[in-house]
Amino acid sequence: MKRAGLEDFRWHDLRHTWASWHVQQGTLLHVLQELCGWETAEMVRRYAHLAPEHLAEYAEKLAKPRVVDITGTNLAQGKNGTEKKRDHIAVVP
Repeated sequence: MKRAGLEDFRWHDLRHTWASWHVQQGTLLHVLQELCGWETAEMVRRYAHLAPEHLAEYAEKLAKPRVVDITGTNLAQGKNGTEKKRDHIAVVP
């Protein structure tokens, strides 16, 4: 430890590093909980912030605006088959 310049090292730090590497590689949190022997999900959530990629799929769902018909009819045609006016559509996140 002296040669490496480590002053505040604890063996628990290795466990923390190991768990962090697992999360960064995509190990599911409930699997990590079982691997580490933690009794509560709260303990394993301490490592969840290290891999926010699992949230990207959900965040991207709202990333692109989409056009929706606010009248509830088909965007391509109106109820009587004529083209609809633009004031019947809205862009939503």
